[in-house]
Amino acid sequence: MSSTRSPCIDSLCYALMSDALATMAAANKRLEKAKCGLASIVFACTCLEAYINGAWESLLGQPPSKRKSLRDKWLELPAKCGASSTFDTHADPFRTFEKLLHIRNKLVHFKPWHERLDDPPRGEQKDRYLLDVLTDEQTCRRLCACVNGMVAKLCELSDGRATTPSYFDCDPGRWPVERLTFDAQFPVEWTQRVKT
Repeated sequence: MSSTRSPCIDSLCYALMSDALATMAAANKRLEKAKCGLASIVFACTCLEAYINGAWESLLGQPPSKRKSLRDKWLELPAKCGASSTFDTHADPFRTFEKLLHIRNKLVHFKPWHERLDDPPRGEQKDRYLLDVLTDEQTCRRLCACVNGMVAKLCELSDGRATTPSYFDCDPGRWPVERLTFDAQFPVEWTQRVKT
């Protein structure tokens, strides 16, 4: 019996997030900006989840518990790697990460009667609508920038045991679609599956 290994989704999501942000900059219609904003936020969260799951399994030899929240995975992994501290939940990049999660959750668990951000995460303006966030390029860029920030901080907290993925070095808009990677040590061909 053979199985196939797909490319790690974090690199694909990072590429899609970056492409959405690049397209958003050129969009001149509100609906086009909203589509790009929504894509960038959802793919940023998906990238962070795929990365932390891969890092957890790579560093600890087992996947995280299915019951563990994305927030808890990021907070707990440094300690499990032997770090003396973890993310400061009151400072960036973690504060922005929490804002990103809050907005993503509002989008994917959408309730029309709660469309306003009347319970915004710390530091966010009240009475702002989701559409206002999705069409605000600066806000979307700031939220998505926490992907790099969270990974960089995890690398620092784990004394380099966690690694910065090679796809961070790609020029946005020029993604090597045929060769997406989990990290520099584990390339996987996109156009061909590897049989194990």
